[in-house]
Amino acid sequence: MNAFLRLLFFALLLPAVAHAEASSRVLRLDIDGTINPAVADYVAQGIDLAEERGYDLLLIRIDTPGGLLEATRSIVKSMLASELPIVTWVAPPGARAASAGMFITLAGHVAVMANGTNIGAATPINTDGKDVDKEGGEDLARKVLEDTRAFARSIAEVRHRPAQWMEDAVSEAVSITASEALEKNVVDAIADTEIALLRTLDGKPAGRAPGAATLTTAGAIVERFDMSAGQRIMHQLAHPNIAYLLMLLGMLGIYFELSAPGGFIAGTLGSISLLLAFISFQVLPFRMGGLLLILLAIALFVAEVFVPSMGILTIGGFVSFVVGSLILFNTPELDVRLDPELIAGATAAFGVCALLIGFLVLRAQRRKAVTGAEALLGQSCEALTTLDPDGKVFLNGEIWDAALREGTADRGDRLVVVDRDGLHLTVAHPDPHPHSTPQGA
Repeated sequence: MNAFLRLLFFALLLPAVAHAEASSRVLRLDIDGTINPAVADYVAQGIDLAEERGYDLLLIRIDTPGGLLEATRSIVKSMLASELPIVTWVAPPGARAASAGMFITLAGHVAVMANGTNIGAATPINTDGKDVDKEGGEDLARKVLEDTRAFARSIAEVRHRPAQWMEDAVSEAVSITASEALEKNVVDAIADTEIALLRTLDGKPAGRAPGAATLTTAGAIVERFDMSAGQRIMHQLAHPNIAYLLMLLGMLGIYFELSAPGGFIAGTLGSISLLLAFISFQVLPFRMGGLLLILLAIALFVAEVFVPSMGILTIGGFVSFVVGSLILFNTPELDVRLDPELIAGATAAFGVCALLIGFLVLRAQRRKAVTGAEALLGQSCEALTTLDPDGKVFLNGEIWDAALREGTADRGDRLVVVDRDGLHLTVAHPDPHPHSTPQGA
């Protein structure tokens, strides 16, 4: 009886074990935000990991406004060179695969979109965010456009996708919805959730190439591969608002350290912020003219403190700061630009700092000296002896030799310091004193 029960148990267990062993293993990557070198490194690392550990499928979820072309080419190169089936998925609903995201999405063996998403608008622009034909001339425009169109055609040839539509997305900035993309045979399926995606892919070929293997994704085990800490930091630093704030904080820190050296805190934090900002500028398209205008604005604000210009330098600093901030990052098609609210806040903050520093300097210049010989002038002291005219006075807890400028003073009289010569003071009565000798007497 016991033997029969054991056989029955194993008979029931074997199908479950066989199903677990047969389940496909899927590695999932997530691309959110702009495409930059950190994302390219993340995708390449994910592809290598999936191949080394024997995953059956690599799933890349995409939601991006676009990004840098060189980083995009690096990602596409890694994807096209991979023998592992790669599924790209534009999701969740409301996401997009614009510009660089289109190339990455269509470089997958299988491309899927969620309802409410869009793909396309891949017209090349320069690092100023403008069409190259408007900025670089007709020859440069034709060269860049043809190179990008050829890039699109090469992906279409390898993945057997409609080359004409991909060229139109580059030449005419065409963008279409998920249903339109499926109708035009641009993508292979529509799925809103990960479970729906796996069910939709199950039994379908892994790509459009002849002889493509069949996917077995029903009940697949999906494991996520996230960015490393360093990649996340680089990805966040690649945001223009972050780079802008780091640059401003760095400049302020260095300025305060130079103004009041010795604390080291402001200088240290400022140096770190500037280094992080420079790292951001290495992966972001920016205008050197905008950066120089911001540096000029800082110099004008500092000069206003030391050079009386009736506010002209401050006004020039404001204009330079605003214009430099507006053109520092200006790539709307790539969503690489500064928020206007951030520019307004930074301008107001710098203006307040400039006015505050100017006020403090002006007040310091008008304030009486608190050290040296001038610090004693005008202070009240007490006669310790009779002054006729020489004697001793008590001042700030110290006994001084003093000479009365006019008349005489009795012990205990209040006097005022009017001059100092080394350790000898000249004092006088604050008001006419009865001991003073009237003129004409």
